[in-house]
Amino acid sequence: MPVLTERCARVYCLLLLALCLFAPSAGRAQSAERATEFEDLGLTRPTEVSARSLGVSGAVPVNEDVTALVYNPAGLCRIKKRSGLLGFTHDANEITSDHGSGASSLSSSRNGLLFAGGVIPLPMFRGSLVPAVAVHRMFVSDFDIGYRAADGIDGRDDEFRLQQAGATYAFAVGFGVDLASVLSAGLSMSVFEGGYQALRQSHTHTDTGTAVDRYVIDDIDGDLDGVVGRLGLTLFAHRHLHVAFNVETPTLVNTSASQATEITEVVENSTGSTTRTSSSTTTEYIVPYRIDGGIEIPWGNWLVTAQAGTCDWSQAAIDKNSLHLENTDAVLGRTVDIRAGVEWTSSQWPLRLRAGAARLPFASDYVQADRIDNDRLEEVHDESAPLRFSLGAGVALKNTILIDAAFSHTRGDRRSATVSQEHTSSQLVIEGSYWF
Repeated sequence: MPVLTERCARVYCLLLLALCLFAPSAGRAQSAERATEFEDLGLTRPTEVSARSLGVSGAVPVNEDVTALVYNPAGLCRIKKRSGLLGFTHDANEITSDHGSGASSLSSSRNGLLFAGGVIPLPMFRGSLVPAVAVHRMFVSDFDIGYRAADGIDGRDDEFRLQQAGATYAFAVGFGVDLASVLSAGLSMSVFEGGYQALRQSHTHTDTGTAVDRYVIDDIDGDLDGVVGRLGLTLFAHRHLHVAFNVETPTLVNTSASQATEITEVVENSTGSTTRTSSSTTTEYIVPYRIDGGIEIPWGNWLVTAQAGTCDWSQAAIDKNSLHLENTDAVLGRTVDIRAGVEWTSSQWPLRLRAGAARLPFASDYVQADRIDNDRLEEVHDESAPLRFSLGAGVALKNTILIDAAFSHTRGDRRSATVSQEHTSSQLVIEGSYWF
């Protein structure tokens, strides 16, 4: 009896500890307007880091180079020779917003390193152990948005602009291992660090008897760091059918930001006043886990691939607090993205051609209708989920050097009661790898 009682006590303690850890995070609500930060920091749209995966628009079942560290580490087992890879990218983004007083369109672009990594296969009794390391781009926060509109709800005229730029890079390490002749598995982890700079400017004009103009300038400098892990599996079910899965753990993102604020108020027939303040904040963001599954069908010179992935963004949290409205509706929702592509390999030349398409829904079910006060969210009532179309090609030089390139174009829009937004972006990726 004493042994049984002791065991029961241990079980109750573990259950109590679990409740203490998990129940509060699900029960507390965070200011819902802060959900826009997930999009602003780029957390809802991780960067594509492979020319081949961008070209066929799906990487989980097909990647067979060191970029599998990011997409599906089990794919590392396909690598039979030592290799290194280096990739660069050019990104262009444009956001057109309309608050009812005319549309404003602003754009941004970025060039930079996308991926650099290497892999060394180690022969084993039942196949291979394939360790790999890499540095890759994780998040990008490059955008320039603004609007000018009459704010009838608050009785004023608003003018707003936000310019933000920054990139976060990760160091990734992992391995793939053959568990059987038809089954491979892999693990990887990315530890990332980066930052962003933002300039936020607003002007409000209120005319209720006495005209008041209020100018606000926020200069923000932020740092990001965090960690994420991945578990992948690939099953070679048939020579014409391969099945792959990848699970990505919740991503923990820590940010620290310093902010300098200057506020100037000018009252009609009076002398204006200016105040300057400085502040610093630390914030923890939790990006929910993600699951991807896909198939590839190799058939002669052709390869067809399809992939689906889901992430329940309603479980996202800021400082362990969930993002819900007062009526408990989640501001961010579950997303299900679908990708498909085809690749053709020439039998006469060392050439591969690719094409792909993807449907990549927005994570947010609400848009921020007032970015000056951050006091009004509006439910999206009409949305065209972003569609991405891509083309790519690869060429081999003397069987040791591979050059791959891909181009994609993405467009989507969404509308609420007073706001409409149109998002367009393009990406050009060029990478080279050396096999020895």
